[in-house]
Amino acid sequence: NPGLSPEDEADPDLDGTPNFESRFDTGIDEYGIISILSSLVDQGLLRGFVAHKQQKLAILGSKNFGGNAVAAGFPAVWGVIGKKGGEGGVVGWKT
Repeated sequence: NPGLSPEDEADPDLDGTPNFESRFDTGIDEYGIISILSSLVDQGLLRGFVAHKQQKLAILGSKNFGGNAVAAGFPAVWGVIGKKGGEGGVVGWKT
């Protein structure tokens, strides 16, 4: 099983982070992360997909944004919500 196990070490980039002993101190496991990412994809707030076998997040269209995966993968939240609101604008916003 390629999933996380208690023997896994924390990312070396996190060394020196205050109050951080290991990745398990966050209380979020791999299934929680997959759930959050899948929810963002479903809502249109993340352009990509979760490759379960490879345990990776694939961002779509980064070549169209000059290789900038952040710009390609994370559209402006107000734009996504505004499109869902239809002609009436964003649901719950006063206009």
